[in-house]
Amino acid sequence: MRLEDLVLGALRPRGALAARLLSGGEVEEVRRLEREHSERVTPWGRVINRGALECLGRRFVVAVATGAGFKWPSGPYAVVIVGGRVVGAVDEGGVRIDRALLAGSRGGHEVVVLPLRIPELEEVLENPCAASPSPPAHSYLLRLLSLDCAGCGTLLVGFDGAKRP
Repeated sequence: MRLEDLVLGALRPRGALAARLLSGGEVEEVRRLEREHSERVTPWGRVINRGALECLGRRFVVAVATGAGFKWPSGPYAVVIVGGRVVGAVDEGGVRIDRALLAGSRGGHEVVVLPLRIPELEEVLENPCAASPSPPAHSYLLRLLSLDCAGCGTLLVGFDGAKRP
């Protein structure tokens, strides 16, 4: 079975639509897009996609298209850091900021996007890591997947191999 078919089979019940194994050059392009995105300063500060970078460091990387109804795993999805201190988190309930911690924090602001744990992937893959890509990487992945659908999302899945049955 092809690796992308294994990933798609595991994620289809959650609402995955398509999957594609990325070549080395495509992985490098996603890495470049993620790094460039992390250099931009947003109103929240720099956005560092640790999850995507971890996925890109695995032996295999699969791009997955997700439908609007995709069932995401529970969070946290990101943490908000001010002056080196975690002051908040982003989870299925939205953004939560601890005002007391924020009031005492000084320094740079960052949002660190975390890797996602998806149990179905852990059943079939060795050392899996999943992550939501940045908006520029998302657009690139949709082009690679030959999809142009409103409401579609993308997911990166990195892993070191398939588990033996």
